[in-house]
Amino acid sequence: PYRIAGLTRDASKPEAQDWLQKGVNIQQVNISPEHKAEVIKAFEGADIVFAMTSSFDCHTKTDEIAQGKFMVDAVKLCQVNLFIWSSLESPAKWSKRRLSAVWPFDPKAEITDYLREPGVPFALVQAAGYFNTLWMRADVGLVKQSGGSRTLTLPCPATTATYLVDTPRDYGMYVRAAIENPGMGAGSEVLMGTRISYENQMTQLSQFTGKKHIFGEADRDEWNSVVKRTGIPHAFGDVLFEAF
Repeated sequence: PYRIAGLTRDASKPEAQDWLQKGVNIQQVNISPEHKAEVIKAFEGADIVFAMTSSFDCHTKTDEIAQGKFMVDAVKLCQVNLFIWSSLESPAKWSKRRLSAVWPFDPKAEITDYLREPGVPFALVQAAGYFNTLWMRADVGLVKQSGGSRTLTLPCPATTATYLVDTPRDYGMYVRAAIENPGMGAGSEVLMGTRISYENQMTQLSQFTGKKHIFGEADRDEWNSVVKRTGIPHAFGDVLFEAF
């Protein structure tokens, strides 16, 4: 059994209240160096801490890195038994800067490098692509066409295979694996997701829904048109182009 505490910047939000009703001890904490005392108080006594950062909630890469390193330092100070970190590799690093536009991955990779310094027992959980994001924005993900069919347009071939995860249902199970699997724990790395091509995704969605799902490959100019039409910031359009 677990006693779970959830840390949030705004405990009044419906999502936080929903977890409170499920028995989670919701605590309002701002995870930043400026609020060190309250973060230390929240971490003290914890056996395990799971943490992640959001590139879109932090103002800059520098802010995100500072937030992540601060959590590592806090865990070390509180002598937590296991720190589970939601990590990502840096495409810029392993591609020798060829994929330098995929900047949201870089802060997490730098925080991971900092985490590898002695003194913190840790496990890494690397997320796959979020399958549920295909449904979040009708103008970017699966776009509904006349007749009920849907199209997905991305800057890669239909045969491209990627790892996907049903985030709300599965993410926590991979975190539990890092805690409960006898072969995991400190020093382990959990890679989540199911490998599937986009054409296979469309086939399965067509069979499941009874509606035709079509994948379209976009070249750079076509992708720029998608970015402009949907209002995605141009810089993030570059992130997606290189990521795919």
